[in-house]
Amino acid sequence: MDQSGNNHLLLRVTQPAADRMRELLARAVHDHIVEERSLAVTLDGLAASLGTIESKLTARLDRLDERLDDQYDRVRAVDGKLDAQSATVNAAAARAVEATTADITARIASLEDTVLTLAEALLRPAPRPPRGQAPADNHTHK
Repeated sequence: MDQSGNNHLLLRVTQPAADRMRELLARAVHDHIVEERSLAVTLDGLAASLGTIESKLTARLDRLDERLDDQYDRVRAVDGKLDAQSATVNAAAARAVEATTADITARIASLEDTVLTLAEALLRPAPRPPRGQAPADNHTHK
């Protein structure tokens, strides 16, 4: 066979292969386009879902923020009441301590006076009987 015959035979053999390659390439392109469209639809769905989740989350965070503000206000009110009660309790305790201290001081002073009086009485010399009189005998003789 000559060169032109080989080329013709080669074209005959390669023509069905080329057609087959074009068909496979067309199918691959079609599959790729279908896959891209499917992926775009999936991404759009995910974006919509994320948007919905974001709006729900934002709404919940806003409600939580409002609740926390309310709780903060309540805590500040309770804190103010506790401060006022603490001052009242401290004043009452100070008055009670002051009154108790004054009472104890008065009792100690009274006890001190009593102890001094007794000490003076014990330290005084015993009275002497007048001359000529015998000291009184408190004992009975048998």
